[in-house]
Amino acid sequence: MALTPGQINTETITPAATGVEETGFLVYVPSGAGPFPMLVVFHAFGNTPASLQTDTSYFAEGQARDWCVVAPLGAYTQNFGAEVPQLNTEAVIDYVLAGVNIDKTKVYGVGFSMGGGWCMSYAARHLDPAHVVFAAVCDHTGGVSVDYVHAAAVDYEAADPLESRKTLENALLYTGPPWAVPEKYRSGSVISIDPVTLAVDPETDMARNLKDTGLILTVATSDPLTDLVYQTTTLKDWLENTVGATVTYLEVAGAVHAWSTVDEDWVCDQLELHTLSTPTSGEFRLLADRDGVWLHFTITQRTAGASTPFTATVTPTGNQVDIEDFDNLSVIKVDTSTTVLNPASALTVRIYPDEALSHEVRLTGYAGSPASVTRNGGAGTWSYDAGNQEVVLTETGSGAWATWVVTP
Repeated sequence: MALTPGQINTETITPAATGVEETGFLVYVPSGAGPFPMLVVFHAFGNTPASLQTDTSYFAEGQARDWCVVAPLGAYTQNFGAEVPQLNTEAVIDYVLAGVNIDKTKVYGVGFSMGGGWCMSYAARHLDPAHVVFAAVCDHTGGVSVDYVHAAAVDYEAADPLESRKTLENALLYTGPPWAVPEKYRSGSVISIDPVTLAVDPETDMARNLKDTGLILTVATSDPLTDLVYQTTTLKDWLENTVGATVTYLEVAGAVHAWSTVDEDWVCDQLELHTLSTPTSGEFRLLADRDGVWLHFTITQRTAGASTPFTATVTPTGNQVDIEDFDNLSVIKVDTSTTVLNPASALTVRIYPDEALSHEVRLTGYAGSPASVTRNGGAGTWSYDAGNQEVVLTETGSGAWATWVVTP
């Protein structure tokens, strides 16, 4: 590729993962060597990346700040952060990373309306450092619960009041209503709000993955799309009171549903306060919805595409990792090189599975087979993978802690 510095480039690619053309996405590249911070701007329902040049000043902000600014299409103008749009967005970001010197500790996201939900869901579902982990994100009045959007049937374009529902059920996106394909809707949402009880589902909230992300939420107090205001304020409360995250929250006066109700310079100032810093110890309470890397952990699901929660607590004292609260988990690999865990010393792994099924725990960083591996002080089923330099523990118990000790 050849992106021209100092101007907004209009690009088109066809990602291999989807085969769906990503048409007319925009990339502004500063002049110079970099590394540059990067801002990813997620457009609203029915809009194109090109609309962001007239509806917002984010490209001007990028030029003033020496930021790379990227505006993906997400496969479709009406995409609601579904699987194909997320894969296309990932391909766009990787495309930019391949040709621009990006400071991966300063990658930010901002989205409005549909784009706000898409931005938050993308950030929560992409925690693989080999690609991009967002340092901070801003949701401006976003549709963060796609199943709730379906129930509300919001009139986004002052046209058919059921337009959003018909779009969501289209074969290109969620393929049906939420009650028929609940996992699809949950994987496109950052929280799932029950449209009747208004309760947030505590088992399927991708928001938990954003605990250590810089979070900015904004609304206009008199926005006519009240369901989106409600979703944003509900997300704020959930993040603060349940996830334990810190949220910068801004309410502004405004009676229109538009990007313009929140000042772009202020948003960029807030984003710029954050630099990616992934903890190397402590509790990691995460939710996966596909196989892959989730911070320090690579997981393989038992049932592909289903919700896969897990909690891993890394403790420097005792060189220990505890793995619990998981189901639908077949394999979990712990990357010792990115945590405080030290495979050169005796390493304790405590496992508490929720299911009476076989679970495989892999530990990286072992150049040779360990001298001994014990489970609860006796023998356990384990092996050494020389090709990957990993110790493999096979745990089949449930309902009680199993304590493994790996001695090099």
